[in-house]
Amino acid sequence: MVLDSYRHVADAVLDPMAKGLANISPNTLSAIAFGAAVLAGLAFYLGGGLFLGLAFLLVLANALFDALDGKVAKLTGKASARG
Repeated sequence: MVLDSYRHVADAVLDPMAKGLANISPNTLSAIAFGAAVLAGLAFYLGGGLFLGLAFLLVLANALFDALDGKVAKLTGKASARG
């Protein structure tokens, strides 16, 4: 889509990380991403300076683990049509 022209930049960062996490199930990485999203929502709800900083970090963690679960699934041959 719009960001496909930048995929090679993301792949340069994510591929080595995915290789290091190849022994972890992609479903586990998805669960970690979901947990980070839930905690980010809670931190946003609580508000305040410290909680907003924490929410920002948790949103970044969510994005990272969400990207890594697909990379690990493709790397380990566990990718499916469902995702």
